[in-house]
Amino acid sequence: MAPDFLERLVAQQPTVVDSMVPGTQQLAAGEAALALPDVLSVTKPLADKGAPIDFVVPEPTTGVEFATMISAGSASPNAARLLYDFLFTDAGQQAFNASTGASPIGAVGETAALPAGYVDPAIRELPPVRADLLNRLGLG
Repeated sequence: MAPDFLERLVAQQPTVVDSMVPGTQQLAAGEAALALPDVLSVTKPLADKGAPIDFVVPEPTTGVEFATMISAGSASPNAARLLYDFLFTDAGQQAFNASTGASPIGAVGETAALPAGYVDPAIRELPPVRADLLNRLGLG
């Protein structure tokens, strides 16, 4: 990333939203020309209902990566383990991702394809640079 990218982004005075769900709804209502980062599972239902929006994946791109965890103190740890195991099957990936998410295990069927040029967002590397990024975005 160019050193001054975030400063140039802030100079455009973007609107910061609490979540991409209302942000995408604002986009669909014409309150904005662009919403990012967005996810297909939020954009697609609105577009399917006729909202004048489209989901575009630039290259290179990154994405929202979800993790599944099991609570150590759950009342039904075996049920949680069964669900966890199911999520790692093709059927589980199709149920979880449907046509709006890519499968990290390469499940075939209804899941969306992982975009070409996908770059891991390296979330684990964020804590040491978090404060600097927020400051550069004017959110610190």
